[in-house]
Amino acid sequence: MKNILIFGFILSGNLFAQPLQLDMDVFATRRAVFMEKIAPNSVAVFPCRPVHLRNLDNDYQYRHESNFYYLSGFEEPESILLLNPSHPEYKYVMYARKRNRRRETYDGPRTGVESAMATFKADTALFFDDFQNTVRNFIKFDRPIYYTFGINPEIDKIFGNPLIERRSSGNWPVIDPAPILNQMRLIKNEGDWEMGLRKAIDISAKAHIEAIKSIEPGMYEHEIQAVFEYIYRKSGSPRNGYACIVGSGPNSTILHYNVNNRKMQESGYSEEEIKRIRPKVEKYMHIGIRIEDDIVVTKTGYENLSKTVPKEIDEIENLMKNKGLGNLSLTKKH
Repeated sequence: MKNILIFGFILSGNLFAQPLQLDMDVFATRRAVFMEKIAPNSVAVFPCRPVHLRNLDNDYQYRHESNFYYLSGFEEPESILLLNPSHPEYKYVMYARKRNRRRETYDGPRTGVESAMATFKADTALFFDDFQNTVRNFIKFDRPIYYTFGINPEIDKIFGNPLIERRSSGNWPVIDPAPILNQMRLIKNEGDWEMGLRKAIDISAKAHIEAIKSIEPGMYEHEIQAVFEYIYRKSGSPRNGYACIVGSGPNSTILHYNVNNRKMQESGYSEEEIKRIRPKVEKYMHIGIRIEDDIVVTKTGYENLSKTVPKEIDEIENLMKNKGLGNLSLTKKH
């Protein structure tokens, strides 16, 4: 019987939970642009998404709320971002989890308030558990508050209590910040490229091509999914951008199909499937299929980032015959 060695590491106060290859100046610029766009003397509060239990003591893989991440680069649960542009000292406040040796031994290291300031450049950082008692210091009489309800129901309750308790002494208009941030995120700039947007597109396109080339009769859809996700991780992507969609035969008409458990036939369909679906699809023959491209919009125009990806049947068949991909870059730098 083989012995299994488990190596443990003592955590220091300077370690943080998420791997960092981020330019914090990019996030600082985004925050500055956002704070210029919101109403004068207002406060913006961004809640994290909750953790969801998968089974027993195992959680689903955590993904942070997109706008929170866009403004901070922070990815940990039990966190809140508060922007207070009119404050002379604390314009950027981060609420983070307390360091906990026992939980970190089990779940991995936490950032903590010290690294929230040192690494993520917050003007000050407070404990997440203290949000309810300290947020009152930032909510002033008749100042607009930017907040999106529905992201985290527990934080909705915590955030809503001070407003309810003090409603007789003032009026706090609550505004959804999403429309402002949606417009900011729609138009890409050099900072977005620096943060790896082009690399992510190259990885995705490379994974699609390798998946196409790997398809053979008798394979299951989830085997193609494995090719996709192997290329993602091998190329440096920490997670999928969305659930992997591998639809063969009748599943290919289900736009967001992701069960990926069908065994693929040589002709694409089994005889039983052909008999069942042919009468339903004959009237749609010869009208084409939908092919999506990745289009990036900048202040100077737009660019089709996936224009070199094969789309014609002959091109795809030739690609599947060619087993050597070599070095591939589907997007070129400006």
